[in-house]
Amino acid sequence: MSGIQLERRTRQLLHAVIQEFVRTGRPVGSRTLAKVHPDKLSPATIRNLMADLEEMGLLQQPHTSAGRIPTDRAYRLYVDSLDMNPRLDPGDRRLVNDAFRELDGNFDQVLERVSHFLSSLSHQIGVVLCGSIDRIDLRRMEFVALGNRRVLALFVSVSGMVSQKLLQLDEEIGQEDLDRVGRYLSDEFAGQSLRRIRERLLEMMAEEKARYDQLLAQVLAVGNRFFEPTPSDSQVYVEGTANLVGQPDFPDLERMRALFRTFEEKGKVVQLLNRCVEGDGVAVRIGAEQGDPELEGTSVIASPFFFQDRAAGTLGIIGPTRMEYARLIAMVDQISHLVSRHLTHAAE
Repeated sequence: MSGIQLERRTRQLLHAVIQEFVRTGRPVGSRTLAKVHPDKLSPATIRNLMADLEEMGLLQQPHTSAGRIPTDRAYRLYVDSLDMNPRLDPGDRRLVNDAFRELDGNFDQVLERVSHFLSSLSHQIGVVLCGSIDRIDLRRMEFVALGNRRVLALFVSVSGMVSQKLLQLDEEIGQEDLDRVGRYLSDEFAGQSLRRIRERLLEMMAEEKARYDQLLAQVLAVGNRFFEPTPSDSQVYVEGTANLVGQPDFPDLERMRALFRTFEEKGKVVQLLNRCVEGDGVAVRIGAEQGDPELEGTSVIASPFFFQDRAAGTLGIIGPTRMEYARLIAMVDQISHLVSRHLTHAAE
């Protein structure tokens, strides 16, 4: 929260500056504001109010022109004044609903498509983060022998997500034995989270029976290799980085390259979304609030999505701080609800 209180006409003036700057991308002058302010204030009065807003750190003058642009603090004050449970306007609602009518496929394909929807509907960067694999529940496991002690492991979650990992074993295990290992893990651990399965396998290693049971020995040899945590356990889908190209907010080529590098690093995107979302609803992080100098000038609007009342991941939009916050907050909110409903119904 900003903690700044403004009188009505000053608040209206600040909102008018933000809305005009979002619309045009150009610094806003007093003559322009005189035409749009509901109280029809004189240009001189507007200049005085703008000077007050500049002293409060809510407006800044980018160069010697008379125009002003909003600061991060101004956007925060504006966002805090918005309804965080908004409704899409009819046109956007039709676009979102039409997109979801085409949604089909397994868990991964659905999330990849959703990142595309977010990007194309917002004209910003669409991002979807599937929650850490530790929290995903098992439906079944399959293993395919590839030779030279290499095994392809396939994990299917209860939500339909398919994950695969190439394993290098210490000794060769034939396909028939791998089939038995897959059946054992599927029967024994179906419905349990990967974190719990990993804990149980470690417990089994300490049990006397595992030393003498060939099947258990193979289960432990293969299972431990698959369930060991790795940095790639979170699936991240990023779509639309090209939407930043040509925007007046990022005129510096080196600045643009730095942003692209940031979005190419999956770990940074995961940290960004995890920092942004702390509760159940839509969250907005603006500019410096993200705590990363490379993301200066950008904002994130994000929301968790759910599978059967359990948090399954996060989706959102990343773009310049000069964005349509009210519209995009409503869009992220609606899409997160539709994704949650789709994933839950698809698993029934």
